[in-house]
Amino acid sequence: MQSNTSAISRRRLVQLCAVALVPIGFAYVLYFMVEGKQPWGSTSNGVLQNPIISADTLGLKNLQGDDHHFAGQEVWWLLVVSENDCAKACENALHLLRGAHILLNKDMPRVRRALLSLGAVPLDESGTRLAIEKKYPQLSRFSGTLGVLEAGVYIVDPLANIVFYYQYTEAGKPLLDDLKKLLKVSRIG
Repeated sequence: MQSNTSAISRRRLVQLCAVALVPIGFAYVLYFMVEGKQPWGSTSNGVLQNPIISADTLGLKNLQGDDHHFAGQEVWWLLVVSENDCAKACENALHLLRGAHILLNKDMPRVRRALLSLGAVPLDESGTRLAIEKKYPQLSRFSGTLGVLEAGVYIVDPLANIVFYYQYTEAGKPLLDDLKKLLKVSRIG
């Protein structure tokens, strides 16, 4: 009788150990099966900047010619980078960003928008600078060098790190979805 109960006890102990160890073993095998292969997927739409680039290293200047630093402002930035004049694709991106900024609702004060023109900010007689300033009065304007950036839209965090890159055409809903996620989980800015 006693050997029968000890056999049942051992069987229950083995079952209990299996319940704990089988999921761990399955996870271990699954992890090493996909190691080195394509990532499982991402919920972000933009291109994650790796390695991290600091926006403060770009040497940006505002319209008055003063140096601009993103760090310490405690806001997120949507930075549109344009080569010289803001062409049609750039202007469409500015329009999409204004709409995305409005759709942030209560988080609007946590985000600012800026246009980075490479070289000097255009002051030609065609009124390019004036037209952009009239259409987008809340838009900050900077000039600087391209450095490692290419034309497109960037999300810059409150610590001045460039987080995501988007092409001009992705400046609407894809960017808004990522920005909402960032603002939801962020304790800064």
